[in-house]
Parts: sequence; structure tokens; C-alpha cells
Amino acid sequence: MVITFDLHADGTITGVTTKESNVGDVDSFLCELSVMQPAPFGKWPPDVRRLIGGDVIPVTFTFNYY
Repeated sequence: MVITFDLHADGTITGVTTKESNVGDVDSFLCELSVMQPAPFGKWPPDVRRLIGGDVIPVTFTFNYY
């Protein structure tokens, strides 16, 4: 299962989207929830913002089921 989202410098996330899924709806929802529920994450230090070159970074996260 592959999800994408935008991680913002203030620790919030937006645009959580399932890109690929070979599991059921419940498992897909649980994967999305595992990213959304702990948000907001910690704020980025100024050095990270300079390194990234902005306040948002797109993230692709893959969950593997065996």
C-alpha cells in the first residue's frame, strides 16, 4: 500500500491520498490513520527549512504486508 501526503514545517500534514492498495478498505484506512492520527509532528528547526528550501515537502510512504 502506498500513500502520499504533504508534510509542513509546522508539523501538520495535508493531502493524504492512497496511491496504490492491494489490501482491503479497512487496512487502507488504518495505514492512512497511522499517519494522520499522530499529527501534528514536531516543528522543523530553521536549518531543516533552509535545507528543504521551503515549508512543505511531499512524502510517499509504502506499507508492506507479508
